[in-house]
Amino acid sequence: MKEINMNNIINYNELQSKIIDYLEELSIRPSVKGYRYLLRAIELVYLDNDYLNNITKKLYPTIAEDFNTNAQCVDRAMRHAISTAWQRLDNDVIYDVFHYENLQVIKKPSNSEFIAVGVETIRRSRTNHFELNSLI
Repeated sequence: MKEINMNNIINYNELQSKIIDYLEELSIRPSVKGYRYLLRAIELVYLDNDYLNNITKKLYPTIAEDFNTNAQCVDRAMRHAISTAWQRLDNDVIYDVFHYENLQVIKKPSNSEFIAVGVETIRRSRTNHFELNSLI
């Protein structure tokens, strides 16, 4: 049985809000089909990291089932959403979120990298929230 880190547990509405903030910060627009898939992917990985280790065998099929489509469409729509947003993003935002050391070598993240950074961003913000509350 997996041990659950209670610092990472937040209510559903708060989780959705944090994911939406992350997607918005990175210029992923709600009108793009991949937006819904990325939102669901980050949610699933946040709740169970095993999805990230089995992205093609577990994550894409789960999302495809949720949205009545197939895994290939999920993968392609996510890549399209990330690519479209990546072209619009300012280098400062990319550096702030993805922490690239060398701005000369900024490459578009893979779907799994994008999802993993989203999950870690949410977890870090949650940890920082707990640390601030304990100081008050």
